[in-house]
Amino acid sequence: MGPSRWLVLALAAALAACSERQMQVNPTAGGATGAGPHAAAPAYEQLYSFSDEGGWDPQSSLTYYDDHFYGTTYLGGTHNAGTLFVMDSHGHLKILHDFASKDGDYPTMGVTELNGTLYGTTFHGGNGCHGTDCGWGTVYSISPSGENYRVLHAFTGGADGALPGAYPGAGNLIVLHGKLYGTTYAGGVGCPATAECGTVFAVAPLGKLTTVYQFKGKDDGWRPEGIVAFRGVLFGTTLFGGPAKGKHLCAYDVSCGTIFSLTTSGLKRTLHFFSSTGSEGYWPKAGLTVLDGRLYGTASRGGIDATCFYAISKGCGTVFEITTSGAFRVAYSFRGINGDGATPLAALIAFDGRLYGTLSHGPSKSRHSVGGYGTVFSVTPSGQETTLHAFQGFPNDGATPQAALTYANGALYGTTTVGGAVQRGTLFSLRP
Repeated sequence: MGPSRWLVLALAAALAACSERQMQVNPTAGGATGAGPHAAAPAYEQLYSFSDEGGWDPQSSLTYYDDHFYGTTYLGGTHNAGTLFVMDSHGHLKILHDFASKDGDYPTMGVTELNGTLYGTTFHGGNGCHGTDCGWGTVYSISPSGENYRVLHAFTGGADGALPGAYPGAGNLIVLHGKLYGTTYAGGVGCPATAECGTVFAVAPLGKLTTVYQFKGKDDGWRPEGIVAFRGVLFGTTLFGGPAKGKHLCAYDVSCGTIFSLTTSGLKRTLHFFSSTGSEGYWPKAGLTVLDGRLYGTASRGGIDATCFYAISKGCGTVFEITTSGAFRVAYSFRGINGDGATPLAALIAFDGRLYGTLSHGPSKSRHSVGGYGTVFSVTPSGQETTLHAFQGFPNDGATPQAALTYANGALYGTTTVGGAVQRGTLFSLRP
């Protein structure tokens, strides 16, 4: 694929990400004035506010390893191509690596620890660089001290895939049977026209990458998001895909997304097609999590509340449950203006019988906009939702979380992409 096609894909992903947080970039935008109906009890603390010095725009989740938190910023650093950082529980932060061109740049995902080494991906960079903004992305390894940075694989945009982690909700690499598994937003072969439908890949710790599956578009799904391993099988979502007609078309004649299972040998099964009608939601932009033998995830659009309006779609989003055999139900439908927020973009995490996540918008005062600065919430499988924190935005709080939470030492830890003292994003903790 030539540079022009790369530019189209990169711009499309950037515009899609921008549309999710366009209400948050202006610090004077209307948002929540309180901390939410249930936010008095949880203890919330802003641990760090990013600035122009060092990295900024943290889009990844945090990884807890050896009493420290590791994460990435999409921008900032020496080359303004993102950074890898480490933070202790008191908010003291250190930059471990500045990304640049051939070693990868613009990381949206964080890192995964395997046998004392950290592994991650960059959205751009790698081979074929002719400047500071190039390449199809990389898989890399690095020591927790920031030494021994190594590019394990530079994607080519062909059968091996392209652009890993187009959305932060795709999550970090996962470990299964001693290998690391992930998805690419584009690339692959056998996809109609120039859609470049994406792949699932496996990479060995020493660097050999294997393409496990190449999506074919239409009913097979395209643009894969996050994956999770459960009972030795991979389960995940695609942003688009489904029958190209009727209720399975959402906007601009684009299908509504799928849920799939995949064996490590490449045997794939579609478990569910999302629909634009009814309450189930559509366009899942995050992976799945497991609780009590069932899979849970989020849909970024749709649901029973029609008061959330976007440029080309409506609905505040949902939390759904699905079994490994494909039995699907909606666990909760977000209500936007009624106080609980909208637009879940990140995967859920599970502990103590509850699911925890973030919303990138809301609560909103307007009945005809998304608005708000986002929330941290919990929800039970039976549908009892609680707002734990409503972000207040610039200058004293973060705004627009897009990544999954991390649970460590009895508290939740996370990132916001903007907000804070100078609108460069924050790191926070919350004890539910």
